[in-house]
Amino acid sequence: MKKLTLSLLISCLSSILLAVSTPPILPIQERIEKGLYACFTAQSAEPLASLYTELEKQHTPLASYWMAYTKFYEAIYDLKTQKVDLAKNCIQQAITLLENTKNKTSEDYALLAYIQSFSLQYKTGIEAGKISSEVAANGQKALQLDSTNLRAWYIVGSHDFYLPATYGGGQKAESYLKKAIELSPQPVTNPWFPSWGKEEAYDLLIRFYLNKEKTAEARKYYEALKASYPESYLIVQYEEKFK
Repeated sequence: MKKLTLSLLISCLSSILLAVSTPPILPIQERIEKGLYACFTAQSAEPLASLYTELEKQHTPLASYWMAYTKFYEAIYDLKTQKVDLAKNCIQQAITLLENTKNKTSEDYALLAYIQSFSLQYKTGIEAGKISSEVAANGQKALQLDSTNLRAWYIVGSHDFYLPATYGGGQKAESYLKKAIELSPQPVTNPWFPSWGKEEAYDLLIRFYLNKEKTAEARKYYEALKASYPESYLIVQYEEKFK
């Protein structure tokens, strides 16, 4: 009995020590976002390219999702460093990855629409109209598959926010974005699940009300942004306006 008790004690102590010495798993989304900062520090896309290679070895739908997200962030780096052709290529790779995903989920459609929306800055004329329609359609597909997905609400709200008034834009952005911020960014805590969208929804709501010259409403959501995301880079962006 004493030997058994001692064995159990050693086992428990070993588990505790392992838990203490093993660092927590950093969410994959955070790793990618930190990878972007690493790229600017290194003045190279290598930190994100390395992470992409790591994900490529996993061959799972979630890995494909994050590979697309990584390419999206690589495009942002390329765009910020004046490498427009590389940025376009990364965006197309990201879109292709998501379009080729079988049995797409609400999250897949939301990210696809998000990246397609980003790609509109490179499109003109008929092609721009076609992509804009695809953004709207994929946003709706995301909502149909999961009406509690805040990223789906953010996407449809963002699309309406940027759509010119002559094409019917600006009519539903407010209600869609308000719906987005009511929802949890990650209902189930998992380092492999996305959590983006809520911070961005706050940003567009603030801009929506500033554009309407409704400063009190804009301030309300600015304060909510500060409370929810105290380290957000957006806070500095709006500080002067709300002094």
